[in-house]
Amino acid sequence: ALYAHIRILWRLERGAVPKLPPSDILSDFSLRFSDSQNIAATATAGPPLIHSSLVEISQSLHYGGGGQQAPWMLMVDQAMLEYYQVCISHFGLPCWCPDLRDTAYSPYNSACRIIALTTFQQGILAKVYDQLLPNPRYVTNTMLILKLYDHFVHYYQQKRFTKEKKSPGSVTISEELKTVYKNRERLAACRKKFAKEMKLPAQYINMVSEVKATSDDEWDPELGAYAIKRRP
Repeated sequence: ALYAHIRILWRLERGAVPKLPPSDILSDFSLRFSDSQNIAATATAGPPLIHSSLVEISQSLHYGGGGQQAPWMLMVDQAMLEYYQVCISHFGLPCWCPDLRDTAYSPYNSACRIIALTTFQQGILAKVYDQLLPNPRYVTNTMLILKLYDHFVHYYQQKRFTKEKKSPGSVTISEELKTVYKNRERLAACRKKFAKEMKLPAQYINMVSEVKATSDDEWDPELGAYAIKRRP
């Protein structure tokens, strides 16, 4: 649920690579905030520095599904969306976008973290993410949420950002291959289950359950059909 919330704030669809915040946003923020005390105080008091309607944010997040699971969409209701925008506007930011070139606890990234954690806890209490079955017991465990946030933003997404910067397009290719391999795993498991139910010989069961030996039915957009891909 936390990762979905971050994607909503970040306007980051699944598979997308994070972008850098515009340089004017960073320079304006540096002029307004000089230390962590100012940042912490802004989160709890003071008027918004820009009108909340100017804040760009996603209202939905698409989930592609997998296997027999159909694609679906997570929607944030308008009232909670406006609350997210107000929290971001308190810092004068027209969008929520961590700077993955900087340290995790720089003043700017600290502000992004405060916004994310504050709005996430309110979102959980408002049952925005009930579709994702979050455990409400952990909502008040701030240290755990901080660790999860830092791992997702400043480790996982930062690695993806760096990889894409070094080799444009590499992240998309890598994640497409992961999807293909997941399909192979699913198909191999189904074949193994079927072979066992049919009481086929162990040698045959071992062969069809090997993921690397699985011919995967992959969608070919040019053919408009599923095609069997062969390994060289």
